[in-house]
Parts: sequence; structure tokens; C-alpha cells
Amino acid sequence: MQQRRMSKEARRDHLLDTAAEIVATRGAEALTLTTLAEAAGVTKPITYNHFESREFLLLALYRRYDEWLAARMREGLRGKARDLAGAARVIAASYLDCTVTYGGVYDAAVAALAAYPQHQGIHGKIRRAYCAAFSRALGPFLSGAEGLLTPGRWIALYGVAEELGRAVLDGDLPRAEAEAEIASAMIALTLHPG
Repeated sequence: MQQRRMSKEARRDHLLDTAAEIVATRGAEALTLTTLAEAAGVTKPITYNHFESREFLLLALYRRYDEWLAARMREGLRGKARDLAGAARVIAASYLDCTVTYGGVYDAAVAALAAYPQHQGIHGKIRRAYCAAFSRALGPFLSGAEGLLTPGRWIALYGVAEELGRAVLDGDLPRAEAEAEIASAMIALTLHPG
């Protein structure tokens, strides 16, 4: 029986799933377009057709998780957030969902990207993107106070989420406690901007 061909989008998803598995089990240093082709059961030109280079594969992998988190936050905010506390809980839960599910692979992909000279500032880029996302998500619940929040305040919020997520990944903190602490920090740091 002949196997059906995958759509380009389905093939890309399959390749990214396989790349994540390689990173999770063998480390980012083992991820190349050749190892990806072998693990996915495709020819090397297929991997090049989708990613062009290892750098672009790593970029696609890290962006995939950022997009997943952004979609999860938007969905949760639409359905559950009626006030600042609700929005903070949605953001905390979404952030930890992503961290617990993809954190190790995400961190490894970002670290591998940082080795490329053109991506040495990737950690700052990620921090700025998350600060902007938190500002957009919480802004509607701040009654004009968002303009009073300094960039340092948004960076502090990102740092809280990042470190508590890492503590959950490392087994140093239960997820429920981390989620409550992230939400509490978001409320405290945004309600008292001065």
C-alpha cells in the first residue's frame, strides 16, 4: 500500500516534532539537517527545502514555541480573563504550560542559536518580546496605569516568570506554587507602578 504524501505544512510540523525529539534526547549539538532527515525518514533535500540550514531549523523550532505560547495566552484571555487577576492567572498558566511542555528543547535551541554571531543578542530579543506580550495582555486591565510602568517593571515580570518556570523544570518548585507566584507578582508589580 502506498503511503499518502504529506502536505508541506504537515511535513514541516513532522520535521519540527522530530527535531524537538532529537534535541530532547540527544541535545542540540546532535541536531543537523542530516540527522533530522535520517530520524524523520526523509531525504536530506527535503529538510533543506523546509529549513535551508541548521540555523533556520533552530529558529523555526524556537519560534514555534513562542507562537504556541502567544496563541495559548490569546485564547485564554478571550475566554477567561475578566479582570487583572484573571488575566494574570491565564498568563501564568500559559507560560508554565509552555515551559513544562517545551522548556528544555526551547532553552537548548536558543542556546544553540546564540552561538551564531548574528543571534548573540537573542536573549534580549526574547526578553523584549515577552515584556511586550505581557504589556499587551495586561494593559486592558490596568485602567491607564500601564503608561506608568517602567521598562524595568516589565523586565521584572518576565524575570519572575522565567525563573519560576525554570524552578519547576528543575524540580525545585511545584507547578501550582509557581503559577500562583507568577500571577501574584504580575498583580503586585502592575497595581503598584510607582
